[in-house]
Amino acid sequence: MYYVIAPTDSDLYHHGILGQKWGVKYGPPYPLTSKGAANKIYEYAKKHVNKISRDVISASKISNSKPYGLEHRLKTKSSITRKIEKKVKEDGISIKEAASDIKDAIRFTTISSEKVFVSSYEKFKEVLENKGYEEIRCKNYFDLFNKGKVKHKSVQSTFRTKDGYEFEVQFQTPSSQDAKNKKIPIYEERRQVGISKKRAKELERQMYELALNVKDPDDISRIKTY
Repeated sequence: MYYVIAPTDSDLYHHGILGQKWGVKYGPPYPLTSKGAANKIYEYAKKHVNKISRDVISASKISNSKPYGLEHRLKTKSSITRKIEKKVKEDGISIKEAASDIKDAIRFTTISSEKVFVSSYEKFKEVLENKGYEEIRCKNYFDLFNKGKVKHKSVQSTFRTKDGYEFEVQFQTPSSQDAKNKKIPIYEERRQVGISKKRAKELERQMYELALNVKDPDDISRIKTY
């Protein structure tokens, strides 16, 4: 005679989640949440922010530009969470994919005048490259605005450290930063759920006009988008 001893609830349990292991009630691997992913991104960024900050501030001084908003250089956990959730909803991707696309947990802004903007950007890039950083992406939004592709003006670069950590630097003029500051409440209203098409178009017009009034830096076409 054979006896079959059935496992008890404490012995064997399955969560019903794809990839969940049998055998441990409420045990790992736990399903990834946007908040959990954001916490990991934030904690990893904290390990890099001080060293990167020193080098960015040094590069700013040498390149005749000024750091702006350093108190915001590290995104908050809640901000990262919102960005992940937005990507998941709008792009139809997984939380893991959305989290891996976050490249601005650490971000900086530098400001220089229209007269020296391009040379300042070039010198800033040179200083960081001499320290072992690499610029891996650059968007010249002044040029892209003039081609009708975006509604704001700035230059935005993604740099990578020697060990592969990526962070963002925005290059602004005084007027482009002022336009950005004024745009924030307009943008926040525009992205609200249920806003009427008429109001949305009016807000988009306001954002466009803010950028339209921003003067382009001298020789801005020297900075290439890639």
